[in-house]
Amino acid sequence: MEILVDNRYNQIYFDRQTSIHYHITKKDTMHMSEEEFKDMLFVWKKSIATIRPQYSLVDNRNFNFFIAPDLQVWVSQNITNPAVEKLDKFCFVMPEEFIANLSITQLAQEANQTNNEKKVHFFGDFEKAKQWILGNSQVKQ
Repeated sequence: MEILVDNRYNQIYFDRQTSIHYHITKKDTMHMSEEEFKDMLFVWKKSIATIRPQYSLVDNRNFNFFIAPDLQVWVSQNITNPAVEKLDKFCFVMPEEFIANLSITQLAQEANQTNNEKKVHFFGDFEKAKQWILGNSQVKQ
């Protein structure tokens, strides 16, 4: 695995064997500013565009940043939708924090509506998410 980013808020790495681009958010996201959140997402989007993986798995179980409704729209338009277009499959492992969970769910629903495909899914378990990406579409979310 190739580590692309490892900082206070997140880790991004790529597994060439499976073509999975991983984005792991950390608990310190609760201390991020909106600008730091946007910067983190721009780096993620740029790494998707540069590496061109088939799949992306975002592990947000430790994500603690509240995404306000107007920021959700911005993320969907500027980050998620353009990135999802480049991917075969994209999934989230959901955070424990209920409010963050709601905002991420809304982002993915918007991405699915925009792309008219069900290539964005949610899981509560990292291994189930990985199984779905690697081809077992019968995995329960």
